This record gives sequence, structure tokens and C-alpha cells, in this order.
Amino acid sequence: MDSPFSDILRTNTVPSDRECQQIRQSLEDPLQQLVQLDQEIARLEKLLYVAYQKRDDLHSFTDAHLALLSPARRLPDDIVRAVFLASLPEHRNPAISWQESPLLLGQICSAWRHIALETPRLWVSIHIAVPDEGKVSRLTDQVGAWLRRSGAVPLNISLGFSKAAFADANTDSGCDISPLLSVLLAECHRWSRIHLIFTDSPSYSPICMLDPEAVPLLRSFSVEFRPRNPVIALLAPQNIQSDSNPVWRLLGANNLQSLTIPGSEIYLRAPIVWRNLKHLSILRYLRRGITNDIALGILSRCPLLETCKLYIVRANHAASISYSRPQQISLPFLTELTVLNEERTSLLDGATQLFKDLTLPILRSFHSQGLIRPGQIPFPRQQIFPNELHMLEYLHVDLGNLPTELLIEILSETPALRELSISSEPHTQDLNFLIHLMPTAETPQPPCPQLQMLKLAGFQALPDETLLQFIQSRLHSPLSRVVCDFQRGIQLDIMAVPEIQEAVAAGLKVDLTYLEMPAAYSALEGTQDYV
Repeated sequence: MDSPFSDILRTNTVPSDRECQQIRQSLEDPLQQLVQLDQEIARLEKLLYVAYQKRDDLHSFTDAHLALLSPARRLPDDIVRAVFLASLPEHRNPAISWQESPLLLGQICSAWRHIALETPRLWVSIHIAVPDEGKVSRLTDQVGAWLRRSGAVPLNISLGFSKAAFADANTDSGCDISPLLSVLLAECHRWSRIHLIFTDSPSYSPICMLDPEAVPLLRSFSVEFRPRNPVIALLAPQNIQSDSNPVWRLLGANNLQSLTIPGSEIYLRAPIVWRNLKHLSILRYLRRGITNDIALGILSRCPLLETCKLYIVRANHAASISYSRPQQISLPFLTELTVLNEERTSLLDGATQLFKDLTLPILRSFHSQGLIRPGQIPFPRQQIFPNELHMLEYLHVDLGNLPTELLIEILSETPALRELSISSEPHTQDLNFLIHLMPTAETPQPPCPQLQMLKLAGFQALPDETLLQFIQSRLHSPLSRVVCDFQRGIQLDIMAVPEIQEAVAAGLKVDLTYLEMPAAYSALEGTQDYV
């Protein structure tokens, strides 16, 4: 707007009395217009408020009707059930928790709650963590309700004691779970997959005393031992579970195909129908386990095995049991084999060698750990590795004291190997053992031409430069991932090499982990200027 006082507006000029009078006169019309505009704005705001109110009412009306047309509401019940089933935990049994399916599904709406409660397959699996004794009664009621919702479908149950169950320092056995076991035993005719987790000495005797005929649908049974105090358990194994306990009779179930048990007499003396097993794991029980001879005796009775995991111990720590066996044992369906021994008891101990007498024609995965003792004399590779490696695709080996030459000999027999995982360096700490896996002018086709993943753990002597050369030599091969865990500081920033950056951008995954080295000394340490 034009003003006769534009030359002094927004300045520090002090107007005269005459100018003040002129200013007041010039503002009479603008002030009147301002009042009129305020009144008009108030009128429009009132109209706008009414319009907003009508809009909100219409939104409420239309939203309520559109909800009737929503795709989720119109989904058939069988589709909703399929979605519900897909929401269950994939690799474990669902817990009795409102934060996950199936209990979570009942909190969405009444329609979904009805569908969830009327879908037995949602309730066929359950993980039970026994709480402190004051909550066992409520847990028993929850388990009972859960199992009733499962109808007549076969059940998958995992059961263990929580830390809260042993909160009382004066008890070794946790709380009394006999009411809970009674609820579970009432449904034993529907048991399909059972996983029991031991602590120190909970009593599962009602379960182990079941006759095989009581569990006609049992296909998988697993016992896992987790002592509350592993040190005390090792020092005083007689206080845990003695071998005088009753034999687990239910392990004689005819349909049992998957079995995981500790290597103790109370399990090994059970009437197990070995010939039906497809998946077998015999783990360490405190310091007890099985020897090569026991393992071979068991394997000779399992012609249908597809996967197997064994924990080998010294003879003086082995279960007091023996099996007759043929001289040669063939497992024509075995594809995965794991042999562990954390005590580094050699498979050469004693007169029996495990792999010497085993034929594994289609073995695809082999995991070995702790099979060689420090300072052991040289030995033939057939005594610590399977004879048949031509179909092997996954190899996880703890080198420990394994010579580089033997490792390369083994790898040269694995043309189909896709994943190689090595824990700890060769016995001689060969700085350049990876060079044997690189193509050269003399050997343009190195071992493991189909290698896709390399994992190295616990390495210290292997230089970063050698690892870089290995990756570069395999850039045009199927290699897609390299994972290395070094027990030293970084020597070379491999990820800063342009060639590696280009390969990573093209899809190669490289994960390198180093130890953080101690900080260098600084005289400024302890001052505000120390960085």
C-alpha cells in the first residue's frame, strides 16, 4: 500500500506532532478495513468448521461401509488359516507368549480369534519353559487349554526348565512338574516330535517309563543336557543323573526316525529300533560319550541313516556298552556326517579307526572337530577322513594339528566342494597354504573349482596379502563369499583395493574381522587433549 510516510517507515526517525496527527488520520480507513476482515475471517472459519464436521461424519460413514468391502474381510477362512500357519516360528516350537503366534492372533479381532481357536494345526507345536513353582499350576492350565485346541493332530513338544525354576538356592531339582507331566502324558498317543532339555536333575521318569506302544506316532525324540553349573557338573558327575536310572523304554517306538541322545548307558541300553533311524545324534553327556568301536557298532545297525552326528571320547570316559559289528559297514543313504571331540581325543586311539571301516558313497557334508591331538605322529588320511569325498559339497574341518599337505590332498579329492570352513591354522602355521588353492601356470585347475564360500576362523599367521591374492585369483570363479576371523590386527585394507571394490559391487560378499590392537602410548593420555 502507498503511504505518504514511506520515507521514514522502518527508520529511527521521530515524527513531529503534526506528522503524528497526519499518521492517525491516514490509518482510520485501514483500521476499519482490518476490523471488517477479521469479522469475515471469523465467519469463514465457522463455515469451515461446519464443513470439517460434515466431512468427518461422512468419513466415518463411508469408512464403516468400506470396511465391509475390505479384501481381508472377504478372505475365505482357509486362506486366513494358511496365513496364520505361515506366521508361526519357522525353526522352533511357538512359546506360550502373547507376543507371537498363535496367541497373538487372538488379539486382533473376534473373527480372527474364532478362526485361530478352531484351527488345530496352529496348536500342534508348543515350547514349555517351566517357571518357578508358584506359576506351575497356571502353566499347567495353559498347556492343557493349548493341547485341547490341537484336536487330534500329532503333537510337537519341547520342554525345559527356566532359570526361574531354580531360583531357590536350597533345591537342586527345580520345582515339581508332575501335574504338568500328567497333562502331557495324557496326550502321549499323539506325540510326534519331543525335545527334552535337562538341567541338573529334573525327573522325567514318568516319560522314560512309557512303553513304546504308548507313543505310536513318535517320529523324533531329542534329549539335550544343559547343566546349570557346567564346572560343578564335570567335577561331580555322580551328583547328576546316574546310569542306575531306568532305561528309556519309549525309545523303542517303531516309527521313531530321528533320535538325539547323550552318550550314556541309560539311553544306549534302550530298546531302540536302530534299523528305522534316518537321523541320529549321539552327544556328550558331561564327560561321557562313545568310542570309535561303539560308534561303529551303532552305525552298523542303522542302514537307513541320512544324517549323523557323533561325539567321540576316550575309552575311559566311554559308556560301558559294546556292540558286535561286521568288518565293513556301508551307509548308502548318509549325506551329512559330523564327528566332534572337544578333548582332541584322536580317532586313532585304540585299535579301531572310525573311517577305515566305513563306506559312505553319497556323503555331501562332513564336519570334523578336534580329531587330532597335538604332537601326534603322521598318519594316513583315510583314518581321519571318509574314503569317499568325490560328492562332498560342504566341508568344515578343524585343522588344529593337520599338516598343509594332508589338507591339500583331501581338497584335491573334492571336485564338487561348494563350501569350505576351516577353524584354526595348519599345524605348521603355513603362511601361504591358501596359495595351493590358487590357479597357476603349472596347475591352471586348482582344487575345489566349484568353491562358492570360504570361511576361516581363528587364523593369525595367514597374511592379508595372501588372502587378497586368493580372492583375486578366484574373481572369475563361482566364489561368492569370503568370511575370515583373524586373531590379529589388520595388515592390509583389502576392502580398499579397487579390484575388490568392483567385485563387491558386482555381488561378492567379503566379511573380515580383526582383533583391535592395543592403543599406542601417548604422553597426552589422561589430559583433555588426548584422542
